[in-house]
Amino acid sequence: MLNEAVIMHPNPDVDLCVIQMGYILGRIKEGFTLKNAFMSADWRLSEASTQFVRPIEPIIMVGYPNGIWDAHNNRPIARRGLSASHCLMKWNDQRYFVIDCACFPGSSGSPVFLYEDGIYRTDSGHLTPGTRLKLLGTLWGGPTYTAEGKLIAKPIPSLLSSGSEVVPVVSVMMNLGFVIHADALDDFKPLIINLLRNENAMG
Repeated sequence: MLNEAVIMHPNPDVDLCVIQMGYILGRIKEGFTLKNAFMSADWRLSEASTQFVRPIEPIIMVGYPNGIWDAHNNRPIARRGLSASHCLMKWNDQRYFVIDCACFPGSSGSPVFLYEDGIYRTDSGHLTPGTRLKLLGTLWGGPTYTAEGKLIAKPIPSLLSSGSEVVPVVSVMMNLGFVIHADALDDFKPLIINLLRNENAMG
């Protein structure tokens, strides 16, 4: 619903939402410094530069894997990896691509950036010294496989009898992640515009 703090993506197959933070930020006490940065459309790849994006690109992901963070300095964890599929193409016709990066619980919702350090390509395709950081999307999940194990080494029965031990089944991450394309954020614009119009109409 538009009048709630959390706005879900209009497509239920896209695991993405927007959390309204204006009210919270407005209540921060005077004299406190905000430790955040707001990303605009300039953080996205320009239309001109998309033609130079390669099938495999260096990426960096910022988040809180397994809840790990620097509590003293209020900073998250940054992890490096590669795009495992083309970051501008739909993976299996879905609105996401695949990255080769260690993804753990707590990483969901992490922004994923194209990260070129030392030398990068300009919008015209030329190489120049420096660093480029561009938002590619948002991590929402990843593939897992199940591993069956027991505490002692003995054959696993095909069926569990009353005297059999329970065989635990756990999900194991494959160090792959699914990243929703950054352009999915544009789908929130009409929802937010309608929300603002409704609020203004109500005075």
